Amino acid sequence: MAALLEDGVEQDLFTLATLAGVLHGVPDQPACPTTTKSFTSPSEPVPSPDHEDDEEERIAELKLREFEAGHRIRSLIHQVSDAVGEAQAAAERGDRERALSEFHFAKEAARETSIACDSWQRILAELYEVSPGSLGAVGQLWSGFEAFLLSEYGNTSKTDDK
Repeated sequence: MAALLEDGVEQDLFTLATLAGVLHGVPDQPACPTTTKSFTSPSEPVPSPDHEDDEEERIAELKLREFEAGHRIRSLIHQVSDAVGEAQAAAERGDRERALSEFHFAKEAARETSIACDSWQRILAELYEVSPGSLGAVGQLWSGFEAFLLSEYGNTSKTDDK
């Protein structure tokens, strides 16, 4: 998503806003007030030491974190989509300031989405390590693949044969 919002898109919006401003006349006041959108990145939950020994609670905690991370990703994708739509609409009205403000917000949300995806992947990897079966069919598939690799190639870590 971040790659889709490279500087070329920003230049296109700027050009569109400029052309629309020429066509419609640049308004003295923006058609819509410029907003300062922001979102907060939730800190990643830290596992409680009291639950380290209890596998069931650990799995439940990881599943909750995975759900929250997935929800965060979906929310950010919607924010990016909405902001890009607002940017395009503002550019078409000739409201360059609003268009660029919305676009910059979309770029920041896209960067945050990348970070959220990395977090989600780490949580899934940790959940797989704790309990592959808790991932359902995907966990079973990866367990089977892991078993196949180990049976075919064994442990490939380098050891000293002295």
